[in-house]
Amino acid sequence: MSFTFIRKQVQAQLKKSLYHPCQIRDFMEMRWTLLLLITLFRTMAAERVTDKDTWVRRILETAGTEATDGVVRVRTGQIVADIIATSQWGLQWTTSTELHDVDLTIDAIFTGVVQWTREVNRLLDQKVSLADQKKYDVEEAYSSSEEEEESDNEPIENYEPSDKENQSPTSNNSNSPHSRNKSKNSKDKKTPNICYWTREETIALLKQYRDAPLDVHGRQATHQQVADWHNEDWFPDGAHKRTKVALQQQLKALVGSNRTLIRAKIKELEGE
Repeated sequence: MSFTFIRKQVQAQLKKSLYHPCQIRDFMEMRWTLLLLITLFRTMAAERVTDKDTWVRRILETAGTEATDGVVRVRTGQIVADIIATSQWGLQWTTSTELHDVDLTIDAIFTGVVQWTREVNRLLDQKVSLADQKKYDVEEAYSSSEEEEESDNEPIENYEPSDKENQSPTSNNSNSPHSRNKSKNSKDKKTPNICYWTREETIALLKQYRDAPLDVHGRQATHQQVADWHNEDWFPDGAHKRTKVALQQQLKALVGSNRTLIRAKIKELEGE
């Protein structure tokens, strides 16, 4: 069962089942729900759950109720549950190889979710000027991802001049006009590019952390994985990107080191 099949089925039926015309936010909420369900799929695959009724029941439990979780999430869960209930059932594992095949299928579905999200985001208006975007004053400086290490406690360092820029005026003959111009141009190129976080992008980042699927071992997604997904959502053209360090810095500014505060922070920002 391919992701394209699931996505088209869910999208088409969601349009029919909602009480209002589908908006971009509805499709984004559908996307988050699919991510949650994929995490559930991984869990049940690891548990070797082969009973179709159990899959359907747990999908509906994850979807929740309209009163607490919203109509889009509930309808999306119901549609996926119906697809599972009416599909040909082949989750009968006898060897580890077959379980691995199921994992590969789930990975393929997740990749499809990310790709489809990129298509949805192209519909969003991202041509707002920087002046209009300065609604949230947490800043970041872009840094090289190749020099970053995977650690929550990694220090965030400011831009530092290179060894050549630290040399004395005598050693590099900086008194000459050519040398001064060259030094100025070099510094201009290395000045970090400041990009302000909007409230909308900040909320989307928190939701990425909240809904990021666990791996097959139950571990949380890494900052680099979240950065990749966030950049695919918000900067599909590749002209800009948020680094892993930038995400760590933003997350720390919002909730510190306590990720259990993420849901409360989302509600706070959405209520502004």
